[in-house]
Amino acid sequence: MGHAGSRSALDRSVSEGAAVANGTANGAAGPRVCHVTTAHPADDSRVFWRECAGLASRGFRVMLIARADADGFRRGVRIVALPTYGRRVVRMTVGVAKAFRLALHARADVYHVHDPELVPMVVALRLLGKKVVYDAHEWLSKQVDAKPYLRPRTRVAAHALTRAVEWTANTFANRVITVNEACAVIYRPDKVRIVANFPDHHGQFEAPMAASTARFVYVGGISRVRGIVQQVAAMAELGRTDTARMTLMGSFEDAVLQQEVADSPGWAYVDYLGPVPHAEVAGHLAGAVAGLATLLPTPNHLISSPVKVFEYMACGLPVILSDFPAWRQMLAGVDGAVFVDPSDPAAIAAAMRSLLHDPERAARMGAAGRLAIDERFNWTTQLDVLVGTYGELGVRPG
Repeated sequence: MGHAGSRSALDRSVSEGAAVANGTANGAAGPRVCHVTTAHPADDSRVFWRECAGLASRGFRVMLIARADADGFRRGVRIVALPTYGRRVVRMTVGVAKAFRLALHARADVYHVHDPELVPMVVALRLLGKKVVYDAHEWLSKQVDAKPYLRPRTRVAAHALTRAVEWTANTFANRVITVNEACAVIYRPDKVRIVANFPDHHGQFEAPMAASTARFVYVGGISRVRGIVQQVAAMAELGRTDTARMTLMGSFEDAVLQQEVADSPGWAYVDYLGPVPHAEVAGHLAGAVAGLATLLPTPNHLISSPVKVFEYMACGLPVILSDFPAWRQMLAGVDGAVFVDPSDPAAIAAAMRSLLHDPERAARMGAAGRLAIDERFNWTTQLDVLVGTYGELGVRPG
């Protein structure tokens, strides 16, 4: 009996990836770009909605190798599915090997790699003569420094390892992309380019203006260092005097934290939706009083530029924001945020109460934030930088 009908799903994906790379899948004729991520899902807001879909709209043939339930084609992007592994060590070994095999079959003009665990792929692709862009979403070594569960010796070793990863990416990648100037300082000036996490202001993330409701929102990863304990405690404080609720969207970092928060008094005022597809998030933000971004002051957070802040602004919401100097500087001249001590639930509740009781002020702040998105913090400007970065490597559409 022949084997023609018994190819594995991986082999089928390889064939589809090769078809896209050759332009036979959709008739496209632009340069071939292959984005690879093993850590992010195929619906990731930065990887898919901004970078991949944006590049496809500019005439590139784009393939995304990422975690997904099945292969597909969406917004001009061919998605080649990787499994979701239950254990990180399997993802970082078996998953990386599968992603590398698929990437090689893509025969892309440029490879855009997104995760620290894929830095060995950066090295391998460069040694094979490929053009490679490494996307450093965060300052990795600072992120490790903030892990509260690491023992001192383990933290020192982890810091050294992550610095080695950053050095390797800096050395081998043709270009390094990161999200802001603070994260760019560790990379070579001639290689690093900043592509910020600004929203698409031409419809992809906009929401219709809805009637205001006594509701606050948080979207994104849910963890202790992102301030979930203080946010829910603030809801308990607010609930003593006002009728209001919190819509919570995202995944908890672990079941222990989720149970701890669910057992606290403020949980009675929380509507937890779990992970929400990116295209549906704006509908849940519309009409809220304000968005929450009260991350705790870890080394990485102090220099970050959270995408949720710009998404709230794009939907016309004021933002209740951690009072970090870099964040004040980021929003200088934009009266769209209330800055608070993120470790103080009473301060967060007071900011909520002030906006809840003054809807005209909240509306003015929301409008100011939305205007700032239209004029300053929009994805079109950043897509120009990304396309220009590829152009520096000789990869241009048309």
